[in-house]
Formats: sequence, C-alpha cells, structure tokens
Amino acid sequence: MFLVAGHIVQNLDLAVEDLDYGCGQIGAIYDDEINYLLDLDDTQESVIYMSTIARPKRILGMP
Repeated sequence: MFLVAGHIVQNLDLAVEDLDYGCGQIGAIYDDEINYLLDLDDTQESVIYMSTIARPKRILGMP
C-alpha cells in the first residue's frame, strides 16, 4: 500500500512539474486529526500521505 502511494505521488509530481507548478510531499502528518477532518473511518480508510500543489511565485523581471 505504501509503495503504491509513493508511485501515485511520483506521477503527481511529474504531472504538476509539466504544468510549471510545484509539488511538495508531506510524509509526517497527524493522521488521526486529518482523518477526523475528512470524516474518514480509520478502520477502513486513512490518510497515509499528503501533497501540496502550488504555482511558483513570479519574480519581477524574470521570465
């Protein structure tokens, strides 16, 4: 399961980079709190990995 999650995130990272966005992975999370916020039943489903996607800040004078 964790290996598959890694493959998914790697593909996400490649796709995001192709769109000139950035992707950051978060491996250390408070899973109980995140599961609660997302209303997940941690006996059947749980967050094991998180990613952020953002557009890089543009610097004036830079292309």
